[in-house]
Amino acid sequence: MTFLDKGLIYELRSKISGSPIFSKDVSLKDNYDLICAVLDRLDTSVNYLNKHSDIPSTEHDFLVFMMYSSMVKDASKQLGDVLGVDYPFMNKNDDVNFKFFKSFCMRKPLNLEERIVPTDDKFFEYFRSIAFAHPFETSRANFLKKNDNEIHYSPFVIVNDHMLSPLKEIKDAVGVRVYTNKADGWDSILDIEISFNSLKNFIESRYNFIKKIIDWSQKQIDDFEQIWKSRKVDRNLPDIKILEDIIEIFKSRHQSTYAIETILDYLECELTLDDNLESVKKYRSMIIGFIPAICDAVDNLDYDFIFNTIYFKIEATPKGNIGDMTSYQIQKIFSYESDVSWGRHNAKEFSQGFAKEFVTIKQESMNFSEIKLLVRTACYLKIEQEK
Repeated sequence: MTFLDKGLIYELRSKISGSPIFSKDVSLKDNYDLICAVLDRLDTSVNYLNKHSDIPSTEHDFLVFMMYSSMVKDASKQLGDVLGVDYPFMNKNDDVNFKFFKSFCMRKPLNLEERIVPTDDKFFEYFRSIAFAHPFETSRANFLKKNDNEIHYSPFVIVNDHMLSPLKEIKDAVGVRVYTNKADGWDSILDIEISFNSLKNFIESRYNFIKKIIDWSQKQIDDFEQIWKSRKVDRNLPDIKILEDIIEIFKSRHQSTYAIETILDYLECELTLDDNLESVKKYRSMIIGFIPAICDAVDNLDYDFIFNTIYFKIEATPKGNIGDMTSYQIQKIFSYESDVSWGRHNAKEFSQGFAKEFVTIKQESMNFSEIKLLVRTACYLKIEQEK
């Protein structure tokens, strides 16, 4: 069975990347980089831990396991602290925060009295520090102060010796060799061992705290969407003003306004040739016909519908035998900013194809807003003709 459920990372990443509020809203964006960094670190850590969840056989394996375990535990707590999500594992008055390591603290060699047993988080911090020899001595653990100025030094970590394991009280023992300055001779050497399975269960419980972060992220999304849904499109406005209203709504929701601005430009663009008036009127009538449905989608936060309507209906390209060059020409016309002269050249080529049946394009005298409107008009009328 998988040690840590990587699906939690996928779920949290999906929520964070799926809503613009986390990267763009002033109330949340300051923590966006931290969340992304934590998710990337968790990816690496969980990948390793899931591939190395059996009891380690070497000091190196155990130290690496501890390193990634530490990253998982610290990531969860830091997210909780920064995002304001209650991290419950520091509460000394809750027995659940003593369930993983308490028994190992109260037995030899620590022999701690129950009243001074550290929480699981505090013990893990001590165990991690002494395992990493970082610093080379450990004097900050509160439970060591039962003997004034007691200091622990660790020369190495302990991994399970399978030949001796039948004789051990802890069958899946891992631990640290410790020298204490409060004893002499052999009595100064302490082997502090814990169950590897208990260590794993502790890490899993702290990793699963991400579920609380997922709940927090969903609440942020729900709260913002509730506010957004309360702001409806004003449908009593003229069509142009309705689209302008949608643009303002999109800005408040941190959504791209490009697609709406594009169809607004199709409706507002001035024509320089009267010959194109009738054809463009038909195209614009089609756009206006979609505005009520677009308003519904805006009110319902259905951005996929808006995207599909604009890009696959309002800006549809004929599917018939128009030739690969026509598709290429359309592409270059709409990306003219990178090469204006090439854009005008392709507008000329396009105007000499099926477009000439529906519109007249004067690529040298018209601006690109008008050229793009006429291209879309020609494509729309071609599609209608083929129906």
